Amino acid sequence: MKNKLNLRSFSFAAYSLVLIFLPAYIFRFTLIGSIRTNPLELLILIFFFLVLILKLSQKKSWNWGSPWAYLVVFAAVLSLIANGTSTVSLGIAKGWIVIPIMFYLSIINLFGQDREGFIKSLRLLFVPLFLISLWAILQRLGLIAPMLYQSTDSSFAQYISEQRFFGPFESPNYLTMFIVPVLLLAAVSVNWRKFNFLLFVQIVSILIAITALVLSKSSGGLIALFSGLVVVSFSFIRGKFLKWTALGVISAIAIFFLTQIADSLLTTQTVRTEIYRYSFQLINSDYLFGIGMGDFQDKVAVVALNNPSFTQFGLPYAIHPHNLFLAFWLNLGLVGIIALFGLIISFFVNTWRASVGNTKYFVAAAMSAILIHGLFDTTYFKNDLSVIFWLVFASAFLLGKGSQNNEKSS
Repeated sequence: MKNKLNLRSFSFAAYSLVLIFLPAYIFRFTLIGSIRTNPLELLILIFFFLVLILKLSQKKSWNWGSPWAYLVVFAAVLSLIANGTSTVSLGIAKGWIVIPIMFYLSIINLFGQDREGFIKSLRLLFVPLFLISLWAILQRLGLIAPMLYQSTDSSFAQYISEQRFFGPFESPNYLTMFIVPVLLLAAVSVNWRKFNFLLFVQIVSILIAITALVLSKSSGGLIALFSGLVVVSFSFIRGKFLKWTALGVISAIAIFFLTQIADSLLTTQTVRTEIYRYSFQLINSDYLFGIGMGDFQDKVAVVALNNPSFTQFGLPYAIHPHNLFLAFWLNLGLVGIIALFGLIISFFVNTWRASVGNTKYFVAAAMSAILIHGLFDTTYFKNDLSVIFWLVFASAFLLGKGSQNNEKSS
């Protein structure tokens, strides 16, 4: 009995370290041979095997989670077979597909019968949220210089000249893609009715995060936060008729403004327009299996060969398609985009069925922010972003029918 308790404690400790060190993927190193990894991946692997040993010691069945997760893995395998393997594509499959899904499975197996414990654990997200946001603010004050890899990249000098700040990440947009869903998911754990020192610290962290978001000057990030807050506002509307009416009105308003914003982006940012155009060309060239993982910029360079202006000025920004859905299709093929839509539908069904008061609205807000921002940027294909996506998905699974199913099977 004591060993089982220790295993659970160790598992929770490993899980806690994953949440706290979400941004630690930036410290990459070679582990064995040519295999590249980072502290975040190693922590998730340790967490997974601790939970696996715990379940075996308890002689309880393993919760396999959503079948859509395995369809994503299957899509990645198909992409590797169809487009060939390389160090980059295998690294992406490992770090952005397999390991984040292992994290998701570990969460639902550790917390399957402890939904309240999981909700409380999300307060750990305030640690990286506070540190990353403070990092960006201190950059603005000139107290923190760019990191080594940032100082050798001219794009970071341009960001600073434009008074846009990015923390330890690759761009201001990546900063906001981290801040917004983490902020909304961390808010799940806040007890707003009980004012104490913890609530004071959480409120300060939220204000610092919003300040960093403003300093990034990321339109996509601000839109994502607004969309998340709109979803949260539904928790204050009572009655199904009023909720559906409000949903219809807000959706109509949101679609109008998103259309206006998208039109503005496409008319003022010709580089982004060209990237979208070339993305659709690449999808048309192989809509079934995509172009492979990590090959986007090289493939764009080929189709844009007759456009020297874009090759010179736009290609450096064409590292990814700047759209979540295009990225899934191009990286993982038709099966990948089908799996993404399956995950989204499954997520909102589980969230809708959840009976945990206002909590589910914050979880839904976090996913909504990822998807809305995903219309203008790639909010998944990165180590921390993929882990955040599956953490949000695991939240819905535990709050909804996934928790109930796990209790039956345990």
